[in-house]
Order: sequence, then structure tokens, then C-alpha cells
Amino acid sequence: MTDGLDWFRRAQQWLLIAARRVRTMASPDMHTIVTCQALEQRIMFDANGQLIGIDFDQPGNASPDNWTPVTSGGSGQFIENLIDESGGPTDVDITLSTFGTDDVSADAGSVPIHTQSLTNIGGTLFNDSPVTITFDELSPLGLFEVYVFALDRFGSTQNVELAGDGNATAFQQNVPADILHVNREQGSSARELGTFAELITSSASGQITITVSPNGDSDEVVLAGIAIRQIGAVSGFGDIEGFKFEDQNLSGDHDNGEPGVSGVTIFLDINDNGVPDGPEESNTFNSGDVSRNIPDGGTLNDSQNVSGFTSTITDVNVTVNIDHTFVDDLELSLIAPNGTTVLLVSEEGDDGDGFTDTTLSDEAGVEIVDADPPFTGAFRPEGSLSDFDTRDANGVWTLRVRDLIFSETGTLQNWSLDITAGEGDGEPITQTRSGGQRGEFDFQDVLAGTYAVREVVPDGQVQTFPAGDNNAHFVSVLPNQTVREVDFGNAPSTDNPAITIDDASIDEGDSGVTSLTFGVHLAAPTAQVVTVRYTTIEGNAQDETGDNDYAAVTEFITFDPGQVTQAAVVPINGDTAFEPDELFFVALTNATNAVLIGAGADNQAIGTITNDDPQVMVSIADLTITEGDAGTTDALFAVSLSAPTSEQVVIEYITVADSAEDAAGDDDFSFVNDFVTFGPGQTMQTAAVTIVGDEKREPDEIFFVDIVSAGNAVIDDARAVGTILNDDSIPTIAIADVSMPEGDTVTTDFDFTVTLSNPTVEQVTVQFATSDGSAQSGQTAGDDNDFVALSGTATIAPLATQTVITVAVNGDVKFEFDEQFFIDLSGPDNAAIDDSRGVGTIEFDDGPFQIVSASDDVLRTLPGERFGFDLLYDISNGDTTVDGLDLRVHFDSSALELEFPGLEDVLLFGLVNESVENDDTADGGFDGDASTDKFIQLHWNRPGDDWPGEGQSLPVSLAHVPFSIIGAAGTSIAGLTPGESTQVNFTVASTPPGIGFVGQPLTVQARPPVDLDVDDSGESQALTDGLLIIRFLAGFTGQALVQGAIDTASAQRTDPQEIVDFLELALDTMLNVDDDPTGAAALTDGLMIIRFLAGFRGQALVADAIAPQALRTDTVAIELFLADFLPPAPAASATQSQLNRAHLAQWRASTVRTDDDDTLVMPLIEILRGL
Repeated sequence: MTDGLDWFRRAQQWLLIAARRVRTMASPDMHTIVTCQALEQRIMFDANGQLIGIDFDQPGNASPDNWTPVTSGGSGQFIENLIDESGGPTDVDITLSTFGTDDVSADAGSVPIHTQSLTNIGGTLFNDSPVTITFDELSPLGLFEVYVFALDRFGSTQNVELAGDGNATAFQQNVPADILHVNREQGSSARELGTFAELITSSASGQITITVSPNGDSDEVVLAGIAIRQIGAVSGFGDIEGFKFEDQNLSGDHDNGEPGVSGVTIFLDINDNGVPDGPEESNTFNSGDVSRNIPDGGTLNDSQNVSGFTSTITDVNVTVNIDHTFVDDLELSLIAPNGTTVLLVSEEGDDGDGFTDTTLSDEAGVEIVDADPPFTGAFRPEGSLSDFDTRDANGVWTLRVRDLIFSETGTLQNWSLDITAGEGDGEPITQTRSGGQRGEFDFQDVLAGTYAVREVVPDGQVQTFPAGDNNAHFVSVLPNQTVREVDFGNAPSTDNPAITIDDASIDEGDSGVTSLTFGVHLAAPTAQVVTVRYTTIEGNAQDETGDNDYAAVTEFITFDPGQVTQAAVVPINGDTAFEPDELFFVALTNATNAVLIGAGADNQAIGTITNDDPQVMVSIADLTITEGDAGTTDALFAVSLSAPTSEQVVIEYITVADSAEDAAGDDDFSFVNDFVTFGPGQTMQTAAVTIVGDEKREPDEIFFVDIVSAGNAVIDDARAVGTILNDDSIPTIAIADVSMPEGDTVTTDFDFTVTLSNPTVEQVTVQFATSDGSAQSGQTAGDDNDFVALSGTATIAPLATQTVITVAVNGDVKFEFDEQFFIDLSGPDNAAIDDSRGVGTIEFDDGPFQIVSASDDVLRTLPGERFGFDLLYDISNGDTTVDGLDLRVHFDSSALELEFPGLEDVLLFGLVNESVENDDTADGGFDGDASTDKFIQLHWNRPGDDWPGEGQSLPVSLAHVPFSIIGAAGTSIAGLTPGESTQVNFTVASTPPGIGFVGQPLTVQARPPVDLDVDDSGESQALTDGLLIIRFLAGFTGQALVQGAIDTASAQRTDPQEIVDFLELALDTMLNVDDDPTGAAALTDGLMIIRFLAGFRGQALVADAIAPQALRTDTVAIELFLADFLPPAPAASATQSQLNRAHLAQWRASTVRTDDDDTLVMPLIEILRGL
């Protein structure tokens, strides 16, 4: 009997086989099997029983000769052209996520038997996070054996996952010390390597991915090598349909009214020899008395050679005799010489005693899964033996018997093959099409591939369709595809053969005469002389009566007896004029002793004269000119031809107003509609436009010069942009900051002074509006009412330089920090904004207060990830001798889970009962926040009411509080989904006399599974990931998005649409760097991201890149925000956010780009690579 683990493993294997069989019949991408046949043959390394893969060898040792060694550590590697076990190169590549090798040797008794020595497996990859190995350039949808070799000097446990074509299998490796472990089991020198194999199907793109990770009991990955071996290819079936018709008018087409024909044989000419091969040839091949033991828990491969067949397979049956004490342990497969593998039976029969004269045949009436041991008789296998159809039968066939479960044994007594090959006698047409027409035929369940489809032409008939290609259709059949309209046409034969003419084409040439030759053919040789007349007919190509593209011809062609091919020749005249490709026709008429195929006597061929002369293109260039204060200036726009020409070229141009206007508007330029003429050989001219100067301050203005027509040339660039640069100075506007005490009850006027840099004769206006910062205007329910919101228009009179905007600030007696609000300027008229934001600072004036906050205002982390924060304590007057602190920490238990055993690094003299979560739901709870439902209560004091202690440096960390967001990453099972957030609030049960309390809440946000490594290359880079982001925000898609911006050496995400989908997830989070309510933008957020990845910090990072309405403007806050989205770092004990912040701190300690340094000395990417 098997235990639960063995039963589960066997169920997984059965599901894998069943899933593979379903994909074989239904995958929409199966056509890749057809298109990649050459690749499949090129890497069919399994034909000699060879492995291919990588070996983590000891550093410094000589390279092993069994497969590609990896002998050095690092952060990941792309390895091309792996060698196979015989030392030969292949086209297979791998991508290895991370590696670093160590010297370990395996016990020789644990190395399995194999074709090549495996004793060179030594040295182990040690890593404390998952390792991913991806094999590329494999045979698409191929069936592979996979071997994961593990080796550890101390013993270890790890998880393995194999993934291919939508299928995956996973298992655990319990690795003993110094013993080689192969897949699920400990290695053994008494067993063949194949008995340890795991099966997986490669993806449609030819990939297999293997991931090895610590399982939780161990903190490392230990790998000695990874290897694969292809054992078969997955394929599929399709249909071929067609119609046999009587070609009554000899047109070669199936025209309306032409009836179908029955009684004709249509056949698949599999060996393309022109005739149906039949009858079929059959033979039986017996193994004789094998009497080989089946390894307990292992694999037995028994082979026999098949030879003597001249055609391909049409049917295969197999008969087996096996003695076994528990037949349900067995899996039987048949493997053809080309590697195609068919599952015969797997784990059927419970504790039956084996297989007795068991025949597996697709034609059997009962499936073997519905039968009982000893399975005497004929049964349909679990797989389909028709997978062997159309294959070559000659070569070595293998019966593979796998014992999947330990403890029971058995013997293979003998087995035999019955193989039938040939094409048969074809398929006579017997079906009837609707409407009474006969002639339909259908080849069903044809194995995917390319076939010649032919008919056996009845006596007294000639085939009119298809013509050429040896009178055959050559059809490519894809899996699950029906190829239709594979039609055949016949007509009664006559003494006179049919005559046809081929289309022809020729390059025109620059001068002189060339000959265009049309092939004229007889369908069959004849003993008579055949003549036919050919005549040219004009199309858009003309003879000498028109454009003289060719010479008109009317001539007779003569076929001597036995000749079947002649030529019709037409003279073609060359020239140098650019013109489109041109057509004319050659008609056959007046045939003697031959029949013209076609309706009437107008059989025609098409002659194509291909233009080979360069096209003369005309373009006009943009121009920028300074306006001037008075008078006029000529703007001369350059007009050019792409090449000289012998003809005169005349272009017409006209001016078009835009922001610059002609005399009908602001009179910036003079309207022009004129002509430019190029003489023969000239390629440059100018188009003149008069610019009118003035002293008005105005923005740079544009107008257009359009080419509206061109004689003897083609317009390439039809529009030039004329830019008139303003050269009159313009004043700039700035607004000053204000900082004043709040007051207790009355309002206080905060006067913001708006100043012009210099006076102007024009009235200047600018729009203004206040916005909340830490101070709030009370416009949103629940907000404080710190100041009165205000918006409007500020006006500065002509020649004045200042005005004042007054904002009313409301006094109160609440304990709170200094708070800020903003007043933003926008929409200036007759001026430009220099400083757009004034900051109003409301100074706190209400006495001392205790302050509790988290070490971060906002924490962003993935759902399901552990994180923590430090509780920071401060007091506004710096007093370190108060009574103590009675603190409550509030949270939402449906979103956050408090990690136990509890708080860490608790400040001395703290009385903490963190394991007790108190309900906090009545009337919104102590914190007044209905979204929180739990709190823990923490208390600190010290004898003598001397807390936290005289001389204690403030602020001080009270404790480290560990939490985790509920819910798995990227899912919405429970808790927070990406983009959602929750708050952790702080309140007190009591405060020391005369002292207030302020708790600054912490926002915890579940961030989407995105980072700044857009192309998934393993690192974030300015000129790849940064460039992709700024292009995406600017609206680029397709190749315009990714051109030159992908890390071609290691990027895993390269498809433009996949990158768009990835970045759309981050629009409201990662990409909105300055938290602009209007959303992310290329020239603000995109610019800061590419600067950040290039190493800019401080003002160099944010200069001129923050949106006017942005809510995140502090440079440090922006740096920390972007650090949260750096690619994952290899650590399990801290959140990604905290790691990235640590990296940022390290970077800032040795900063190379500051507010005063614009030279990029050492890009941030180099530091991250070292991390």
C-alpha cells in the first residue's frame, strides 16, 4: 500500500499527463511545431542519450566535459550556446537569476549511472533567496526530462518548481550531507539516471523555467547542476477538404454550374512520388524472451530495431507481457526512433498481477482505463498511437516501463510491435455535396505537416487544375485546422494539348532596349506542329503610340513536334523618368493543333515593367528668426530637391497664419503666395517671407509655409514652420512666504506679497488659489479649519511692482505642530511666473505637548509582506523628566496583522502588553477613526516621575512595531489590494498635567507589484527603464516605445504591449512621483524618474520638474518615494521599502550629484549593482 505522499505524487503525474494530452489536441499555437522543424532537428541532443545544462563546478577546477560549467559568483548571468554531454555546442541558451559557487564533493555512491560520467558534478551554488534558471531556444512544445541535482555539505531542504507550456510541477528536495540528490530522491550509483526524471513540456516559445527556493526550514538554496533531455515532440491533427469538378469551359477554375465528379481517387502522396503506394506493407517485430527486472521505483528501457519499410507509418499496435505484484505502480510508454512518445497506460489495475497478452491499439473497442488486470485482449491506450502516423518506421523503438512507487517488483517478459506503412489506395470520392452535386472529399485527423495532395486522373481525362507543381496541391496542415478548397478539375482529353502563357516582369532600365520573355507551354507533347499568335495590349504601360514603354508586337510562335515550351518576346524601352510600376498584356490567339485554356480565345499573360528610377523629392526646411523692434526682415526658407534632374521643377508655396498673423491680424509677417523655380541640375532655392518688427512683449510665435504643388517632382516635406523669436523683455512674478503665530481665538491676517521683477507699461494679472498642506481649510468633512480657503485674481497696475494677497488664519488652543498651507500662482497675463508658490507657516503657540510618530509617514509594501516601524517619542519643550506616557496604537485588523511574539527594542521602563488586542469600535473608537477596530495599550514611566530620563536625547525610539499586510501579493483574497491603504493611529489614555499630546498617523499602502525595473533586466537604468517610462508618459506605444530602450543582454520584458500593461498598473502610484492630482506626466514625473536613475539628488533631482498642483514637493520625500520602487533586493528579514531606504542612505553618504554639482561622476546604478 502507498502512503498519502506517494498517492499525491502519483495524482500529480496523472494530471500532468492528462493536461499534456489535452494540449496536444487543442493548443492554438501548435503551428510552431511545423515552423520549427529545422530547429528541432538541430538540437535533438537526446538522440544519443545526451544531457544539456549547467554544472556548478568548484572554483578553479578544470571544466567538466559533460555540460556547461559555471565557476564564478555574481548577480546573475546569461549563458549562450550550452554544450551537450559529448562536449558539442548547441543553440540552447539559459538565463540564471543569481549564482555563487562553493567547493563541495559528492559521495561517489550517490552518482547515478549514465552514458557520460557524472562524477564531475561538484561544487554547489549557495544562495539565500530563490534561484531561477530559464532554458531558451528549445524545441517548442517538446517533451523533456528534467534533472535538478542538489548537494550540500551539511544537509538542507528546498523547494523545486518546473514550468513550461502552461503546466507546472513542484516537489521538495530533502538533501542529505555530501550525498548527491536527484529531483525527488537520493542519488544512487546502482540506478540509471533516467529513473529519476521529471517530465515537462516546453512552452510554445521554446522555454522551460526551473525555480529553486528555500522552503522555510532552511535559509539557502543548494544546487550542483541543472540538466534537461528531450524525449519527444507534441503534435496535433487537422483536416483537408476539397471538391472534384468537371472543368467544362477549360478555365482552370471551378465556375458556377460546373458539376462535381465521383468515382475518382484523391490521395495524400506522403512520399511525393506521384502515385498512390499500395497495398500497404505490414510486419511484426518480436522482442523474444526479455525477462528483465523492472527497477523498484525506477525505469526499464527495452529496445528493438525495425527495418525494411519503404513508406511511412499508417498504423502501430503493441503487445506486452509483464509480471508484477502491484500493476498500479507502472507507467508504460512507446518511443519511436524520432523521439515521438505515446503513453500506453499509467497506474491502472490496483494490485493486479501484470499484463498478459495485452495489445494496445487505437482501433480497440475498450479503453484500457476501463479494463481490469491481467488486461488480456485488445484495448485503446491512454495516448494515441496515431501520433506515429506519417513517421519513418525504421530505427530503434523503445518500450519504457517506469515503476512509480517503491516496494513492489516485477519483470518484463516480452513485447512485440505490429507496424503498417504506406499510403494505401487513396480515397475514392463517394460523398454528396448539398444540392445534388457530387465530388466532395475529406481527409480527417491528418497529422500536422506538409503534404502533396494528388488525384489519379481517370482514363480519357486531362487535369486542368491545379496546373504546374506536377499537378499537385502542396498543403501545410496546422493542428486543429481545416484546409479547404483543395480542388481538382478535369476535362475530357482531346488529340490537341492545352496551351498556356506565363506572367513575366522586368526592371525598366535607364536606356536602350531589353527583352521581356513570356513562357508559352503545351500541356503535353504532340506529333503535330503547333502554332499560336501572341499580341501585346496596352495597360498603363504604353507602346510607341503613347509613352513608348515597350514595342508593340504581333508574332506567331511555332512548336515543333515533341516541343512543349517556347517563348514570346517583347522589347522594353528604358528611361530615367520616375514613374509607378506599369502593366501591359500579351494575348494568345489563333492556335492550331492546340487548345487555348480559357473562356473564349483571349488567354492572356501580364507583363510588369518595374520602375528602377529614383524619385525626385522636394522639401522645405523650418526656419527661426528674431523679430526685431522695427522695420522688416526677410525670412528665407530653404527649399531643396533630393537629386538633380534634367527637367525644370516649379513649386508653389503659400503662407498660413497660426499664433503669428499676417496683416489681417496682428501683422507679424506679410502674406505670400508665390513660386520657386529650379533650373536643370539645381537642387537648392529659397522661399522668401517678410517679417514685421515691433516692441510688443509677446511669446515666440509661429506661422507655416506650405508647398501646395510641385511640377516634375513629388512633395516629401510639404510644410515648414517659421518661428518668430520675441526679443522684448518680460517681467517675472514671485510670491513671498509668510510665517506668523496662530493665535488662540481671533483670526490673523497672513499677507503674501506678490512682486514683479521689473515694472511694465501693461497691466499684469495672475490667478491664485490656496491649497491644504499640514494646515487644512476645513472644506473636506473631518478636516481642521486652520485657515479660510481663498482664490481669485491678483492685479498689478501698470508701472507698479507689488500687490498683496491676504489669507485669514483661524486661531485655536489645540496642541499641534507648526502647520503649513500654500498659495499657488497660475495663468499670468503680461508676465511670467518665477516663484509660483507661497508657503504660509502657522506657528504653534499653545504650550508644550508630547509627540508620538512612526519612523515613516507612509510605508508602501506588497500584500503579504512583513514590515515594521519605529515608535518615535518627542516633546515640544524638550523636557525629559515628565510622569511618563500611556499610549494606544490603533489599527484595522482586517487589513493589518500584528506580528508576534511582539514589539522589539522596547525602551527601558516600558510596561507593554502587546499580545492583547483591544476592541476599538464603539463610536469610532478612542481615535475617532471608524476604519480602525483594534488597539494595543503601551505604558512607560520611571521612578520619581523622571521619564524618559534626564539627559535622554530626543527624539527617542520607544519600540519597533512589526506588522504585515493581510493578503497575498497581487491578489484580493483579503486585506488590502494593491493601491489601497490603511492608517495606524496613536492616542493616549492620559497625559501629564499641563501637557498636550499629538499623534501623527502612519499610512500603510499596499503597492502594486511594480518597480522601476521596467524591462525586467534585474536592475533599473536611466537609459532603458527611465527612457521607457518617460516615453510611456508621453504617449509612445509599439516600437516607438521600446526602440533602443531595452537592455538587450538581460531584459525579460521586451514586448511593447506587455510593457504598456506593466506601466499602466503604476500610473496612480509609482509614476505619480510628485503626487499631482491631475496624474503622472512625462516632463514632471518622467523627468524626475530618469534623473533619479541617473544619480541626480537634491535640487538637481527636482529642478523645474514639479507640477504646479503637486502635493509631494520635498526633495527628501521624493527620493524616499522613488527608493521604495527600486527593484527587489535579496533579503528576507526586512521590507523592500526599508531596504531601498537603506540603500538610498548609503548612496547619500557618498553622494556624487548635489544641488551644486551637475557632473554625474558615479551613476546610482553602479551602487545598486554592488548591493
